[in-house]
Amino acid sequence: MSARRRQMPRSHDALQAQHVLLGGSIEEAAQLFFEACSASMDPSTRDEGRGLLQHLVQPLNSASNWARLPGNRMFSSRSSDERQQHVWRSYLVGATPEHGYRVDVGAWELRFEWGYLREADERGTSVFLLSSGADVPWALCLLQDEDSGLWFVNVWDELLAEVRPPLTDR
Repeated sequence: MSARRRQMPRSHDALQAQHVLLGGSIEEAAQLFFEACSASMDPSTRDEGRGLLQHLVQPLNSASNWARLPGNRMFSSRSSDERQQHVWRSYLVGATPEHGYRVDVGAWELRFEWGYLREADERGTSVFLLSSGADVPWALCLLQDEDSGLWFVNVWDELLAEVRPPLTDR
């Protein structure tokens, strides 16, 4: 299963509008999370991307300085350090270590392997994502807001695991 990328929202208002439109689907909410991560990788949209992440990631909602907090340093560095950005791109269809995890920015797809809802688990529904740089899928946990029906990321740290390094920078 995969979700095709749309035009990435570059402002908080645009993301909120897309989230209201698409966030009732767990796949689309995961996709929006990766789009916000992508925006935070680009130095010209890094601040906007971090604002988008603050909206989509439930534990970050209340901390405007979340990227500087000790518990989020790895998350922040995986998106701002060019030597680590391949970790995020490894989850996209077509990105492989052999070609430096490069993908067409306008047409990537996120690869899912269905997870499950853990009863009485505060982490939420685990959606497993496939990385071309890892041997096992990693979990992204999302919670659904009871009032709006929208999905929000709750736990993402497994996605930050090391993946095979790029074999080329081209």
